[in-house]
Amino acid sequence: MNKKYEGILKAADNVGSAAVLTICIAILRIVMNPGLQSVEIKDIIVNYSGSLFIFVGCFCCAIWELAWFTQYVPLKIQYGNTRKQIFLQEKWMKFLSTAGISAISFIILLACGESLDGVRIIGTIGSLLLIQTLCEFISAVYLRFRRMMMVMIVAIAGCIGFVTAYVAMGIMKKGELAVPMKFAFLQEHPVYGVCIMLLIFLVLTVLSWIFLKKAEIRE
Repeated sequence: MNKKYEGILKAADNVGSAAVLTICIAILRIVMNPGLQSVEIKDIIVNYSGSLFIFVGCFCCAIWELAWFTQYVPLKIQYGNTRKQIFLQEKWMKFLSTAGISAISFIILLACGESLDGVRIIGTIGSLLLIQTLCEFISAVYLRFRRMMMVMIVAIAGCIGFVTAYVAMGIMKKGELAVPMKFAFLQEHPVYGVCIMLLIFLVLTVLSWIFLKKAEIRE
């Protein structure tokens, strides 16, 4: 694969996977309730293209981040890619995934007549970036301390599975997302919220690079 387009294609996988999963859930919801009126269908589209689509996007990006760093990074280093190239490519993929998922969500919401405020925009973009950055950090630490981090990787995978099952049950029973993303802290303290998210992002990014540089790649 051409290195120039590899990050774009991987980001497209994240965006496409999130879109397909969300569409499938929405179709299932509509099929299970054949008597829905047009207004109710519009409400489903608004709800699912908002919180649910962002949640599914975070899930897809998190899974890919963990898999890409733990499985493909060692192979790429063995085949001659430098750690700096891999690190920058991962950042490119992360920003493109965030931009793609956020843009689709915002466009659909605007098309349905919904309004977007700064809190929702910043919260959506911040959630996607922080989830991916956290998974990147955990994966980088895993590459540096494989045996010590195996338990954490398993625990994180279990948490992701539990949250996904919880949300799925909420959708099946109530027809809506069980854990709506309200961004309450951002609404009450917008400046502090943005600063905290930016600080966490920068700290985790720097630590990820430190651990990636020191990672021992075994053939």
